[in-house]
Amino acid sequence: MTPPLVGLRVVALEQAVAAPLCSRHLADLGADVIKIERPGRGDFAREYDTFVKGMASHFVWLNYGKRSVVLDLKTTEGKSKLLQLLASADVLLSNLSPGAVERIVSREELEQLNPRLVTCHISGYGPSGPYRARKAFDLLVQGEAGVTANTGLPGAPAKPGVSLADLSAGIYAATSILAALRARDISGRGEHVHVSMFDVLAEWMSPLLLAQREGGVDIPPAGTRHATITPYGPFVTADGVTLNIAVQNDRQWQRLCEVLELRTLAQDDRLAANSGRLAHRNDVEGAVTDAVLKWSSTNLEMALDDAGVPWGRMNATIDVVRHPQLEAESRWRPVGLPTGRPSRSSGRHSVSAGTRIKRCPRYRASGSTPRKLCVIGRKRKRLSMAEFLVHISVRRPEGVDDDSWRATLADEARMGMNYRRSGVIVRIWRLPGTTSNVGLWMASDATELHTLLSELPAFPYMTIRVDPLAQHYLEESTSESIP
Repeated sequence: MTPPLVGLRVVALEQAVAAPLCSRHLADLGADVIKIERPGRGDFAREYDTFVKGMASHFVWLNYGKRSVVLDLKTTEGKSKLLQLLASADVLLSNLSPGAVERIVSREELEQLNPRLVTCHISGYGPSGPYRARKAFDLLVQGEAGVTANTGLPGAPAKPGVSLADLSAGIYAATSILAALRARDISGRGEHVHVSMFDVLAEWMSPLLLAQREGGVDIPPAGTRHATITPYGPFVTADGVTLNIAVQNDRQWQRLCEVLELRTLAQDDRLAANSGRLAHRNDVEGAVTDAVLKWSSTNLEMALDDAGVPWGRMNATIDVVRHPQLEAESRWRPVGLPTGRPSRSSGRHSVSAGTRIKRCPRYRASGSTPRKLCVIGRKRKRLSMAEFLVHISVRRPEGVDDDSWRATLADEARMGMNYRRSGVIVRIWRLPGTTSNVGLWMASDATELHTLLSELPAFPYMTIRVDPLAQHYLEESTSESIP
């Protein structure tokens, strides 16, 4: 099945985690993602570690399936190249420091250049308010949003083992971009989306915030236990295995008591509802702890399954690496690395997007991680794919009224948007205030392109001019490239 976002182009001024996660999901769905990196070191996430065959695990995970190019956006040439990319893009995604993108190109410039462009910026605290200019990283935002204070134990805050602020903002950004693209289908114009890492975590903190704001209740952190439900947490079996048992309702409580033979607790009216069990938390959890210690993990797991009581193991990282569910769903899949040695990623879509770029020899497969920082403005070699700007100028025939003319133009645009042949993508859009359309065509050479154009329905009032587009990201630097 063709991925749903094939034909869409995303230009990403991104670094670290939040925006790269967002654009990688868009790439998984078929979008052509072009990652812009700074001269020299590129995305600093490249240097987080060297765990994956000499590359950083974060960078491999977040950037497979993309194309990478170096632009010095502080120079006139760098900005010019960026604008060339944005003229034919569908989405501009960024998570640079507050105000950085606006110093490169203003919102007004973007609207004039490409009215259909959807822009999305991920920041720490949003575009307004007293914190709007603050630089933000995951731990800082988690602390400000109260996540760390509510993750550990009283007096001992803890940071979750994953970058919760970054990851949640990246997912919200991806869904917001999809919504903006859908709105563009209706309005014909792009929209601007701003995702705040702090806002996202504040929303996820809502139950605790509402308890404090509306009820005056400060719910203390409970570590690996649930703050407001019990029994809900880890318990150790006789063979030393830690099982998480999660009682979500009163029926499950009765079933757990039956399995563990806690008849006295099952018959205690004070414990019939969760509010009562929470009031007597130490007694409840103490009794469950003692009862679980009498069971082997294998026997208890089977008994809980038979009774319909939810449970799960407290796995270490190595246990997850060889988890039977990941193996059963083939979630570990090879991705290409610059060394030519495949790594493996647990991304669900890491193979499905392969047809997007496999014709370009610099990227071995959709799951490929960018091999090099491709340096602009230096000696290059041509690759097998090329892009062409197709200018379609139209004149209004005599005797055609306004309504018929507008309908004809709409039909022509739809024809261009939907036309596909042998994997060649055709996109046509109108230049505002003119009688010209501009289309972005992918083809192996000009001969193939003209063959495609000759197959279009003939319009007596339509003339076509083909110009090669500067090959700024379809050419590979052959000197001074950065590994």
